[in-house]
Amino acid sequence: MIKRFLLILVLIFSVQSWTKADDISDFEIEGMSIGDSALDFFSESEIKSNKKNYYKKKDFIPVYIVKSFKMYEGIQFHYKKSDKSYKLHAVSGIIKYNNIDDCYDKMKEIDQEFKSLFKNSDRSDNGKRKHPEDTSGKSIQWGIYYFLPSNDIAVVSCYDWSKKMNYPDHLRISLVTGEFNSWATTAFE
Repeated sequence: MIKRFLLILVLIFSVQSWTKADDISDFEIEGMSIGDSALDFFSESEIKSNKKNYYKKKDFIPVYIVKSFKMYEGIQFHYKKSDKSYKLHAVSGIIKYNNIDDCYDKMKEIDQEFKSLFKNSDRSDNGKRKHPEDTSGKSIQWGIYYFLPSNDIAVVSCYDWSKKMNYPDHLRISLVTGEFNSWATTAFE
């Protein structure tokens, strides 16, 4: 419990340290920014061995790495399938929750921080929605999106996965290019 509390404090203070800017590449998750090469943080073999196969469309490759990061329990990022430099088009920090209501509470706190950080952005709270990856309709995602003037996006969200999916419930803070977001809206079709 104390470890989780300290992790949450570190997360809040790290979000507060971000400067106000309209360019998503000015922000970092575990030192990673949009446009960086994943090779600056991980070996090519580590990237390849942690690739996932979530989507029907294969233009972008998701990688999910679980290890001891400073603030997060896992990092997920996406790069273009044909890009041998592994340029980041999306990067997310992930914290697991056993109680989804705790995740929702933390998401609301981070949303308040984002409101002050992303003042020049359009905010959209999409509420609780069924996650398209779970065909049973029992998995829920609640995301709050900040659309920056650059068309890039910052997101704070909670994922409440059904037992069938065998994924942990979690909080996710994401930095996403507009290009990746456009693709992701149809990735499960």
